[in-house]
Amino acid sequence: SLGVKGPNECMVEKVRPLLKKYNVNAYFCGDEHAMQHFSEPVLNRSLEYLVSGCTNFINDNDPNRGKVDKDYVKYFWKTGQNQTNNCEDCLGAIVYIETSNDHMDCTYFNT
Repeated sequence: SLGVKGPNECMVEKVRPLLKKYNVNAYFCGDEHAMQHFSEPVLNRSLEYLVSGCTNFINDNDPNRGKVDKDYVKYFWKTGQNQTNNCEDCLGAIVYIETSNDHMDCTYFNT
């Protein structure tokens, strides 16, 4: 993540190698209050990382941008709002995903 939690040690040193070892195509997570998409080349394919979880408020700060390979970053939603918990006028967003045997389509919706 480019967000507050960043590319933490557990993810980088434990989870990421398992994703590669078992030929995982996509990893989905939330809890960053952000919308992000990363694509990491792995041999003859890519490993997609999707962060989706900003329905209460959005944290569009990216303090860990320098810790993630810039070529992997495909999407990072910035609202420009100063959002807080339970903000009545804040935007929110979800990702809608459709998959088939050979591809995955992601559509990001904001309010």
